[in-house]
Amino acid sequence: MATTVAKPLQGGQWPAKASLRAAQTPVDIGCPAPHQGTPQAVCRHRIPGRGRRRRRPTVETILQPGPFVSRLVPYLVPLDSPRIDLPLGVTERPVPSADLRASNFALDAESLARYPDGRSLEAVLAARLGTTPDQVMVTAGADEALDRAFRAMLTPNDNLVVATPTFEMVAHYANLIGAEVLAVPWEPGGLPTDAMLAAVTPKTKVVVVVSPNNPTGAVATGADIRRLSGGAPHALVL
Repeated sequence: MATTVAKPLQGGQWPAKASLRAAQTPVDIGCPAPHQGTPQAVCRHRIPGRGRRRRRPTVETILQPGPFVSRLVPYLVPLDSPRIDLPLGVTERPVPSADLRASNFALDAESLARYPDGRSLEAVLAARLGTTPDQVMVTAGADEALDRAFRAMLTPNDNLVVATPTFEMVAHYANLIGAEVLAVPWEPGGLPTDAMLAAVTPKTKVVVVVSPNNPTGAVATGADIRRLSGGAPHALVL
């Protein structure tokens, strides 16, 4: 089978567009398609290896988050101005004492460049609590504690029981793993221990109690925690 290519005229000059068709000469390039017509017909079949380059995937088509991340709702700080501002979500502690500030400034550059080591603090806390240091973990706030505990205990096949409304990051970290969140309404008053125990299933791996509760300020008692722990021995009561 044949196709045609344009050949330059004498002198090596290319002809004008109007005379280009007249200068086309059949050239056999092995086109696999059957052709009918005169040798001057130009083959327009795509030849293997000579097609247009495939577009490379863009970053948007390659980097996609996991299915659990895609379903998350971004956390947004409420924009409504409260009548009484109680900024308990910020650093409300007083300025450190002069001695503490002086000790911080006395740290050398090498100490400041090191990763923090919480083992000494964990040992002190363990002695105070009457346990061993390997049973104590110091974290950078409650967020890290929740994240570590949930990743250690939960899988996409598990669930978590929590009384709501409560600290928003509880559901956030559970959803990030893909675990189901079983929310039990916490009406004004004591912790709904009976309802939380009724919600526990064999797939419950974590039971969360925030006390004092955020944002209501309600408090759970030690008896509530012991009942939850005894009623869900296969779950971590946090």
